[in-house]
Amino acid sequence: MEKRRVVITGMGAVTPLGLTVEESWLAVRAGTCGIAPITLYDTSGMKAKLAGEVKGFEPADYMEKREARKMDRFAQFALAAAGEAVAQSGLEFSAEDPYRCGLIVSCGIGGLTTMQHECAKGEAKGYDRISPFFIPMAIGNMAAAQIAIKYGITGMATCPTTACAGGTNAVGDALRQVRDGYADVVLCGGAEAVVNELVRAIKARHVARLQAGSCSIEYGFVLDDLLTNYERVCDHCSNVAVAQIEVAQDSFDTHAYLNDLRHGNDTKESEEFHRRLGRYRERYLFPDGQTAEEN
Repeated sequence: MEKRRVVITGMGAVTPLGLTVEESWLAVRAGTCGIAPITLYDTSGMKAKLAGEVKGFEPADYMEKREARKMDRFAQFALAAAGEAVAQSGLEFSAEDPYRCGLIVSCGIGGLTTMQHECAKGEAKGYDRISPFFIPMAIGNMAAAQIAIKYGITGMATCPTTACAGGTNAVGDALRQVRDGYADVVLCGGAEAVVNELVRAIKARHVARLQAGSCSIEYGFVLDDLLTNYERVCDHCSNVAVAQIEVAQDSFDTHAYLNDLRHGNDTKESEEFHRRLGRYRERYLFPDGQTAEEN
């Protein structure tokens, strides 16, 4: 079977730099830092006081308040970014065969803030007071599930759980679904929201153990892409191909994490990463030789 060409027709983002793709990209070009003092909870008495929080996000701008109360923050991010991607693509899922539409949205840990709050509530008031929505708010695949419910997607829907590589894995899996003919359209990406007391305390201890020279960083973000068969895009003029994707490689982050634990941050691998990052910045972000401050 001949492999089909695959293109990205829509993108969405909710990040510490902005609530849309355009806002986030402009902030990157301007050299803006998304790390700031934590505002989601009281950090007095805690060592870690900085994080890459998503700022100014109001769930009510993207969904009904009643529905938002049944979702953890990571799933809210996913729905918001998916909406931007779908809008940019011009796709109408109601006009599509729902069994030929897929959904692959990664999440590393799920509704950790919900888990923390519900456990604290159980200890303080008794476990009979736990929310009946605890499980559907906490499990990692609920970002994908909520998007599937909203758009009526009944094709393949799954959630790779591979730490920081999860979003990339989701895009690679979506590529293969469309390229090899299993689906015509796949919405893919990753979502996370772990800026809470539990993770910050653990992260602060981890950084101290590694004797790292930088502040501890966590984030809540989602990047959603809409991958579509190229021939199908040619037949649907409302879709504009943002980019073509041809190859993807899977990973699950373990080597990098364990390598840091063994050797600290000052490793040859770390130096090589920063060299590659510098070449990427020169080639793609500032190809005209300008610096971030000049843009």
